[in-house]
Amino acid sequence: MSRYDGLEVLENSSKYGGYMSITNYSFAFMYRVANAGIVSLERMAVAMDMLTFKHGEERPHTSQDTFANRFGCSVKSIKAAVKDLKTSGLINIFKKGRSNSYDLSPLLKCLASFVEHVHAGKEFCINRLIEDVLSGVYVPERVQEEEQPAEPVFDEVITAALDTLSEADRKAAIPIIEEHGNKMSSESVVHYIEGAIGKERFGGYLNKCMEGGSDEQVKQQQDAAAKPKPQPKQNFGKKPVRNEPNVDWLQKRKEEDEAKQEQYILFTKTYGKYTQDLYKEVHNEEAFKHQGSFITWFKEEVKNHEGNTETFDNWCYKEQHRKLLEHLGRKHA
Repeated sequence: MSRYDGLEVLENSSKYGGYMSITNYSFAFMYRVANAGIVSLERMAVAMDMLTFKHGEERPHTSQDTFANRFGCSVKSIKAAVKDLKTSGLINIFKKGRSNSYDLSPLLKCLASFVEHVHAGKEFCINRLIEDVLSGVYVPERVQEEEQPAEPVFDEVITAALDTLSEADRKAAIPIIEEHGNKMSSESVVHYIEGAIGKERFGGYLNKCMEGGSDEQVKQQQDAAAKPKPQPKQNFGKKPVRNEPNVDWLQKRKEEDEAKQEQYILFTKTYGKYTQDLYKEVHNEEAFKHQGSFITWFKEEVKNHEGNTETFDNWCYKEQHRKLLEHLGRKHA
């Protein structure tokens, strides 16, 4: 037995496929709907075939390939039939993008209403009947007879707290309050409800709190919350004073850096200018073998001239050949 919006339907054992058992009036219903021009007879045949498939407690997800094989047509034809049935309102698709997620509740309600009218010997227009059922104007008697459990009545304090909850949280809270609310005051119940609001699992949290809760426990929690929290100790000692850097030291460091930068620039400019021609002239293994020591010596000479370009240029022009060749281990030519 399964239920579709309050309408019960019979199914055979899952051992035999779990197919729904539908009334013998289904064929007459199918013909009357098609004859009225609501949907074609071919479309109604697909809809009635859907009803026979595995339902259980869940809506069917039968593959459209299955229906295509049963009717000897293409999947495209089945999709077109489903689209027309959905347009008519006899079925719904309850998962976007999943055209085989059929909700057959509207079709079943229309069929149940048809059977009720036939049994009662009433004269009726099938178009009007389908329209009234789909719009909710007419509800099958078997659905009306389904008794809805009455919501328990609580006092004003608890009722006011329940009214602040969402529909899902309210539905979860009511049975918990019924089970555990009799061992504590209404104010304590409201305390636990307010504490559960916003929790990921509202029902589970509320049930856990109320199951082991009591008026005494609530009072302890409220007293603890009312106590002022201890303030962190403040240190009124002497504040540490930041030692400002010595201005003279900074100035000296700056001057040293600038001097090094000038020496570097001078070395970069002059080394290539005054040595490339000499290397070309001397161009032998000995000169290149002593290149590293020459560079070290050259840097020292730059420092000796204290970055003065004019002085260094004069020195280079006058004594470059003698000193350079001497350092390279060669006699002056």
